[in-house]
Amino acid sequence: MVEAVRRRIRDAFTELNKETAERHEWVLRHCGQAVAVVSMLSWTEQVEAAILEMEEEPFSLMNLFDSAKHNLMMLVELIRGTNL
Repeated sequence: MVEAVRRRIRDAFTELNKETAERHEWVLRHCGQAVAVVSMLSWTEQVEAAILEMEEEPFSLMNLFDSAKHNLMMLVELIRGTNL
């Protein structure tokens, strides 16, 4: 079972990093546990990158905040409008 969950998370992570699909489609294609884990990993990587970028781009954290807020609102819209 542990290996099956690990494989699902790995597949979700790989697909999200390709960025070929829309995020809402990605959410629907993967199980909730994999989506939660990969989303947290991705958010952590993005925050770290934004902090390291702050010398060249002082508003990098604000830009990341706007992007995260947009993704979250799209997820809320998806959950409210779909029969999951």
